[in-house]
Amino acid sequence: MNRELLAQLRTPCLDTAAPGSAFCCFSNQDNLETPPHASSSPHCRYSTGASPTLSGVLCKHSSQRHLNLPAVLCDSIGPWQRNTAKRPALHSTAGHVIPSPRHREGRSTRTVDELNLSSFLNPPPSYQVSVAMTLKLYANLISQPSRAVAWVLKVKGVDHELVPVTPGSDFFKSDEFKAINPNRLVPAIKDGDFVLTEGMAILQYLGDKYDWTGPKDLYPKDLQVRAKVNEFLHWHHTNTRLFTINIVRPEISKKLNAATPNDVLLLEGKDALVEKEFSLLETFLVKDYIAHTDFPTIADYTAYTEIDQLELMGYDFSKYPKVSAWIARMKTQPFNEEIHVPLIGFLKQFGL
Repeated sequence: MNRELLAQLRTPCLDTAAPGSAFCCFSNQDNLETPPHASSSPHCRYSTGASPTLSGVLCKHSSQRHLNLPAVLCDSIGPWQRNTAKRPALHSTAGHVIPSPRHREGRSTRTVDELNLSSFLNPPPSYQVSVAMTLKLYANLISQPSRAVAWVLKVKGVDHELVPVTPGSDFFKSDEFKAINPNRLVPAIKDGDFVLTEGMAILQYLGDKYDWTGPKDLYPKDLQVRAKVNEFLHWHHTNTRLFTINIVRPEISKKLNAATPNDVLLLEGKDALVEKEFSLLETFLVKDYIAHTDFPTIADYTAYTEIDQLELMGYDFSKYPKVSAWIARMKTQPFNEEIHVPLIGFLKQFGL
């Protein structure tokens, strides 16, 4: 097993005090040429100057079998190219078919030796070169806070450039990215000369910058509504964020036969964690959405991008009627299916 991969799996890169940190993925040390998924959104440009949308670590097992492990999957970039030089931002002009969320029934769990990324992402028919946008989002869509930021930018139609960041890539290791975020974590934004890191801070900044502050908008100015939004964003760090830290990451380590004793311990407590957090979420849902509102706010996108992965992994939330109804409402938000394509493929490759 590749030592670098094991080290990354065992590194708690999702610190509970760092809500903007990236999901612990895998570096691209080998030439893994797989085409990316394309986006139909007219508002997002994709830079290939940073890192590929799809990469992996080539791990050697017994009998010289090889395993392609998914790394960071981004929303879309241009035709997959090796990360050897700066390339222009690309914009997909063609539509594409978004696969529906997969069902759990009848799914078989594959061994890690059978994993292959080439089956769930298709290249777009055409691209055009576009000028770089003022707002740049450094992200990957396996990272939960990255997914939340990318999603709201799409929902609100904010023109921006997505710069995909793959842990372990040349760009990830570069001084350029270190200047953006010395912690080398995603998401991060660059708005002109202004740089901001941490997912929650970015969402709040975008809400104010683009005036999503109306009475039924994503970050209302109303003092008490905003206080409820902020209340959840602070609570989230050591509660709903644990779904990734205590469940998703250890489950992937287990699939890789790389689980530590602490991973095993965390997984033993996963049902208790879900019961505790979902019971608390029921109390947040006084109305239809998290901040005691009848419309979604950035708090809902933050929460949902942690919970979506558990649902895709087959967790049953039917005993929590308010949460179940809220999940159904969040699925109706624009770009829900598109934003989740990389996550669905990522989990599928691990049989999760």
